[in-house]
Amino acid sequence: MAWPKVKFSRGAWAEWSREARASHYETLLAGDGPFLFAGEHLSWINGWQEGAVRSAHAALSAIAERMRG
Repeated sequence: MAWPKVKFSRGAWAEWSREARASHYETLLAGDGPFLFAGEHLSWINGWQEGAVRSAHAALSAIAERMRG
C-alpha cells in the first residue's frame, strides 16, 4: 500500500522547505519549557529511522545537560 493512499495520512514523513527549516527548526529543537521534541521530523535525515534515533539522542543529551546545569 502506498502511504499517500492511507486515509488521513497523506505521506509517511515530514518534508521541510528551506524557508520552513530556516524559520522554525531551531525553535522546535529548543522545545517548550520542560518539553523536548524528538522524531525523524526533527533531524536532517527525514523519513528514516536513523533520523528518529539521532533526534532522540539529541533530546537525551539536552536532558542530561539540563540535569547538570
